Amino acid sequence: MENGRYNRPRPATSSRARLRIRPADLEAAADRKLIDPSSVSSLWQFLSEQKAPTAFNLPNLAAYIGGGFIVLAALWFLIMVGMKDQAPAVTATTVILIIAFSGAGAYLWFAQNARVAGGLFVTLAVVLIPLLVLAIMTLDDTFDAEGTLSTQRELIIEGATIAAALLAIWLVRFPMITAPLFTALWWMSLTIINSIFAQHDQSAPIHIGGFDLHIRILHATAIFGGFMTALAVIIDRRTNEDFAFWAYLFGVTSGWMALTSLANEAGEPALFGYFVLNVIFMIASVPLQRLIFLILGGIGASGYLFYVTFQVFHTPEEFLLCMVVLGAALIALGVVLSKHQAEIENFIWNHIPAIVARHLPVNRR
Repeated sequence: MENGRYNRPRPATSSRARLRIRPADLEAAADRKLIDPSSVSSLWQFLSEQKAPTAFNLPNLAAYIGGGFIVLAALWFLIMVGMKDQAPAVTATTVILIIAFSGAGAYLWFAQNARVAGGLFVTLAVVLIPLLVLAIMTLDDTFDAEGTLSTQRELIIEGATIAAALLAIWLVRFPMITAPLFTALWWMSLTIINSIFAQHDQSAPIHIGGFDLHIRILHATAIFGGFMTALAVIIDRRTNEDFAFWAYLFGVTSGWMALTSLANEAGEPALFGYFVLNVIFMIASVPLQRLIFLILGGIGASGYLFYVTFQVFHTPEEFLLCMVVLGAALIALGVVLSKHQAEIENFIWNHIPAIVARHLPVNRR
């Protein structure tokens, strides 16, 4: 603590930057007598083992692509579930796949120490849970009569997926498993919000992309997004691996989209407040070290600037000229910001209150 500010390590570069070390760097340090020359080989082996198991490399890329093909196959099975005569076969096949994926994942994770491949197999087993529950429901004779999924059945599918994901994370600490977990939480929130408000809200709907959304639904979605984002910060502070990525993704995105729709309906003052909020999002990307804030904040702020330009300049010639000038100015601003990025980030860090800084996620390697 210094001058009322909280002292904490600050990243010298942009979010989640990593220090890259080569064997030649260790040899150079040994030549300068900074480390023992005889320990170069063992030190390099130790550092190599500390690399994140999900690092982007050729073996992991192959594993993720393979997982993608399996997900596509699951989607194809999902289409087949709609066919009543295919439901028994899909149910049996899904059970076999879940058992096989779980077994393969456990073997690779615990016996072979192949964390990426093992974690992906376990994740795929969780992804198949909603398909299995839906296939089992399709076996019921009343399913065809209803035509669509009832709220109760939607909640059962989502709840089963959440339970399976939590069990998988408890057994295998692989961050990718949070993808189906937070996807199911997001869908469950939409199901609950829609069931509460859709039939009782008589306010005029907002037409967005062919859907009718009511004001209260958007309010509830924005609140859920804030709750999910707060949960992501808590998870981020308490885990070494990146278990918070999908919570940030769904929380920030759902809240931002709801606020965007509400601001568009509310008029000029709300739109300016929306612009300020997006600027805050971009600033928050520095201490929270999350790119999603920067991306959505940039989209929202630039959208507001586009709106203002369109409102002020009415003729096509004036509008196009202003857009060119605005675009060039933003590019120039980007160049200036890139040259002073470290100073800007340090300025932001230095003006974060101590009580807030103590609860921020630590910088990841």
